[in-house]
Amino acid sequence: MQITVNDKPVDFQGVTVAQLVAQLGLPETGVAVAIGMDIVPKTEWGAKSLAENDKVMIIKAASGG
Repeated sequence: MQITVNDKPVDFQGVTVAQLVAQLGLPETGVAVAIGMDIVPKTEWGAKSLAENDKVMIIKAASGG
């Protein structure tokens, strides 16, 4: 299915947010995911399904000094 991740089209092969995070090779910590304007708690990643044309925003924490 086609979804948009951070304003870029992605051909997503899975169903859940957890599968998207894995497909994109993202770490399981330090990452926040929102679908539309709704943040998806990490505890719901395995159950939250994505749909065709969903707009996903992924934010990665950064550290520095």
